[in-house]
Amino acid sequence: MSKDTKKGKVAYNTYDEAMVAADALKEKNAEVKAAYFSVVSKHKLRPGFKIADQDKKVQKELNDAKAIWDAVRDEKNVILELAKGMKPKKEGRSTYEYPAEVVTAEDKKKYRTKMRRLNGKPEVAEGDVKKAKKKGKVEEVAPVVVEKTGKDKKKKKKSKVQDED
Repeated sequence: MSKDTKKGKVAYNTYDEAMVAADALKEKNAEVKAAYFSVVSKHKLRPGFKIADQDKKVQKELNDAKAIWDAVRDEKNVILELAKGMKPKKEGRSTYEYPAEVVTAEDKKKYRTKMRRLNGKPEVAEGDVKKAKKKGKVEEVAPVVVEKTGKDKKKKKKSKVQDED
């Protein structure tokens, strides 16, 4: 961990270091928040109170506790923002192994289309099923019909009679 003296911010070398610091600040934030609310309960203040309506001594105590809480919370948020930028990228799993000359997204799309044609897979994405049905590329599947037995009908009638009572 190295300190940047110009901005007064702490810079971290890795994502893990930043997350460890953020976790420590989360714990400190909980402690400072508890200290603030202990001041509130010490003076028996009700929820929704305004600091400006209190005595000057109480105002000073509340403002000090609130300032500490805000500073810790802001520092934690800054560290979390830094950590977001350092978070390692997840690599999606790919079903295709692209040759070296296929680099851009457009080239990859063309390569996938070509491979699907060669493998005989239908060129239909999940969202385009309706369009494909119109063109006749996808076979329609007959819906499955479940027949009700006489016992099911009797149970249904009994439950309707009981609901009416």
